[in-house]
Amino acid sequence: MASALRRLGAARASLAFRTPPPPLSFPPKQPTRLGSYKKSPVVKNLTGFTDFETIHRPEEWSHVESLLFRRTVPPLIPKEKYPSGWSPPKSSRTSNLPYFVERSCNHMIPVYLNIDFIGMRKITKVKHVMGDIQLLETEIREHLETKNRRIVATCINECGGSIRIKGDFLLDVKNFLEKKGF
Repeated sequence: MASALRRLGAARASLAFRTPPPPLSFPPKQPTRLGSYKKSPVVKNLTGFTDFETIHRPEEWSHVESLLFRRTVPPLIPKEKYPSGWSPPKSSRTSNLPYFVERSCNHMIPVYLNIDFIGMRKITKVKHVMGDIQLLETEIREHLETKNRRIVATCINECGGSIRIKGDFLLDVKNFLEKKGF
């Protein structure tokens, strides 16, 4: 019993000698910057850096170009069948339609799936639509309603040239546009 009282007294004594925490300031202070561009030293001697040479001979420049990042996608190589299942656009089918869906810069059909609210809301988006966007929207909606046997909600953005469809219809819309020839 006496040892327990001694321990309790020691705990109270240690609490009495603690320093109080510093008072909080409002608004909180911003951390100080330890350095800036103005305080950095000026580089005067450039001999320690890597030396370079300007090349004016095209035969040497071709080796450098092969290492650089390509800014454009290379043109399509026509084949009978591609191993990935990809198919090029068929311009003969789309020439008589009042609307046009332009492919992306990577030659893909511009249909995307946006997933929001932790996977609860899924919206399929068709981009790069030109021409009669309302006719394309009605054709896509009718196709999806007959295939899925339910009402499909859509939204048209005429200025942006896009159609939003409520639900995950990514493959259905891509297959529909491929059959149309886009």
